[in-house]
Amino acid sequence: MSYESRKWVVMTLQAINAGDITEEQVVIDEETGEETTEQVVIGNTFIDAAIESSKNTLRLSLDGTKTILKWDGETPEPFEGMDTYTHAEILAELAGPAWTSNEEPGQAAVSSQSYVKYRAKSSAQERLAEFPEGHGITALRSTKTFGGSAIILSNEGQKQYLNADELEDLEPLGNEEWAEWLARYEPEAP
Repeated sequence: MSYESRKWVVMTLQAINAGDITEEQVVIDEETGEETTEQVVIGNTFIDAAIESSKNTLRLSLDGTKTILKWDGETPEPFEGMDTYTHAEILAELAGPAWTSNEEPGQAAVSSQSYVKYRAKSSAQERLAEFPEGHGITALRSTKTFGGSAIILSNEGQKQYLNADELEDLEPLGNEEWAEWLARYEPEAP
């Protein structure tokens, strides 16, 4: 896959949340039948302009405050004036300390981020669909013929959604195997 026309931005989650698009909707309580009016999020200015499909699938920095968004072609209006990254530049950024732990294998990770790799490209996306809404787990898949896919957990609480095999295969994000997988298969969000 060619990344010549693809661009990335790094944004805070706070800035992305400020781009929420809401509308007033009538909500009916199923138990009481009572109607109330609520502001419901129906979209997001930044997510709608990017390749990513949901806040639930965003890759987070180790401290959980930043994420990346990407698009192909001309810069969409919501991203105009922001610092953009090329493919090589975003890989360098993601290899940095804000995104990748530099702990030696066997040492305790500074972050609670971890991942599970799967052989099939579609497996991570299929697993995401099985998790409850708002889980916050991210999926990546290889852009190459082989390489599979992975889910990324950003906190300890997300481990409750994993099965026994996945818990056994859980690895700290940023280990040597992770870095090699990123470099070799150039994964992206499905």
